[in-house]
Amino acid sequence: MTGVAFDGQYYPVQTIDEPVGYSEEAYALAEPILLEIELWARLNNRDPDSLLELRGTSFSICSPHRRPLSCTRAGPGAPVC
Repeated sequence: MTGVAFDGQYYPVQTIDEPVGYSEEAYALAEPILLEIELWARLNNRDPDSLLELRGTSFSICSPHRRPLSCTRAGPGAPVC
């Protein structure tokens, strides 16, 4: 993952832990988050010394879904959410 966007702002991802923090912020704002994901591969996947090449970039949107507290109950008579 190379970047995220939410609440009208783009944030480049520098470390493996940053996406978690950004997702928590987006969830707190009840905003969807856009993930930018780059796919890198070796020119020759059988040669470990082969150079890496950017093969493409994809995007994924994750939307927060907040369920009412009553939806967390389980068992007979619990609401279906």
